[in-house]
Amino acid sequence: MANLVLPLVKAYATYAKANFVRKTRQPLQTQEQFLRQLLQVQQGTELGQEFGLGEIKTIDQFRDRVPILPYSSYEPYTDRVARGEPNVLNADPVLYINLTSGTTGKQKMVPVTHRFASSLGKANAAALGFLLEALSKHSVGRERKLEFGRVVSANSVRLQGRTEAGIEYGPVTAGNFRMNRALLEQGFAQPFAAMEISESVSRHYVCLLFALTNPAVRGLTARLITRYSWRVRKPSTRDSKRSAIITEAAGGRMLTSTG
Repeated sequence: MANLVLPLVKAYATYAKANFVRKTRQPLQTQEQFLRQLLQVQQGTELGQEFGLGEIKTIDQFRDRVPILPYSSYEPYTDRVARGEPNVLNADPVLYINLTSGTTGKQKMVPVTHRFASSLGKANAAALGFLLEALSKHSVGRERKLEFGRVVSANSVRLQGRTEAGIEYGPVTAGNFRMNRALLEQGFAQPFAAMEISESVSRHYVCLLFALTNPAVRGLTARLITRYSWRVRKPSTRDSKRSAIITEAAGGRMLTSTG
């Protein structure tokens, strides 16, 4: 990670973690405040007016007014959001639509706004703050200190498409990475272009190549070498070499060709 960026990231992560810990000491107050903020923002949306969010003052009133509903109840609204209709589910403009994996049935659409992305960013920063604390704690007594550095990620950042209103949509990780590209490029070991390779094994292979040539690499994402990369399917020449790829990578080398 660039020398100028790393101290800033560490400082913000440390602050975010401390702020999170402080709020855990007053969980009920924190949750009530967050709920009121959401109600104030969303009360003017179509769904907000249907539920009467502007009249809700307490958590109990929220429970009574807003039922737990299946996705099918919200699908007509998300379809309208995808067509570009404003102020249906979200008061803020929709920047991206997350698509769920579909493992529990039909893929679901989740509209993403700047407000949501900012909230997620704060949570990620707090998580990073805990990581930095753990690295420091577990470095005690070690000859070689544990350091925070560049990360290898072979997740795809390719979009699945755009709605008729021009709203980009695709996997959750792809949307998150694309919206935070400027910052993440400072922390990834591989360029974004490597993550745009469509074929899964090729993408993982190229990202590993960049990782093995970068001495600042300190971590990798969990899905780097998993069933996501080499799931059971019709064998191919490249698949037949997957064991060799893993062996070579473990030894600090890479095959010159994957077939």
